[in-house]
Amino acid sequence: MQYHTNIIIFLIYILRVASIGAFMQDYYWRDYSPGETPYDAIEVANDGKYIGQVYVTGGLIPAMIYSHLGYAVAELYGKQVIKENIKILCCPDHTKLFWDYVDFDRSSSAQGGLMKNAISGGFHKDVGRVFIGKVYHEDEWKVGKVISIENIYNGLIIWKNSDGTALSPVKQFYMLKYNSTTAGGDIVTCDAISR
Repeated sequence: MQYHTNIIIFLIYILRVASIGAFMQDYYWRDYSPGETPYDAIEVANDGKYIGQVYVTGGLIPAMIYSHLGYAVAELYGKQVIKENIKILCCPDHTKLFWDYVDFDRSSSAQGGLMKNAISGGFHKDVGRVFIGKVYHEDEWKVGKVISIENIYNGLIIWKNSDGTALSPVKQFYMLKYNSTTAGGDIVTCDAISR
């Protein structure tokens, strides 16, 4: 009898582990060390810059890692250069992530739910959960925090190179999303958008 009970407990354990794994998304944040870019890191636009996450007063927010310079840049009340406590976004299957063009000036329902499958980039005490977006600005792709369309201050927040101040929320940009299936649809993968 004990033998059968042990087998049943073992099978329940295996099924439980398998069911948890089935609901896990296969992207993750790793610690970033300058000069050591993981093989599965997500590039911004095939340009040697990567999607990062940094700790700032009040939370964790998306950033852009300049791997050739060894630091990250994020926008928090202006341009912030960060040299420590940086995470880098990784995914072994880059086709699971895609950049979706969004327009926050139009209603979310008219666009099929703008925030659907958006990848969380962190949280900040002033605006709550933030997401990851990018836009081509001042001759480069810039990654910044996306404030949800439900928030009055919605849009992508980035910095100006000229003086480091924050740019008013950008309303038309690309938002990073998770694609649980790789079949069908007009998916623009992370490797496809560059200029």
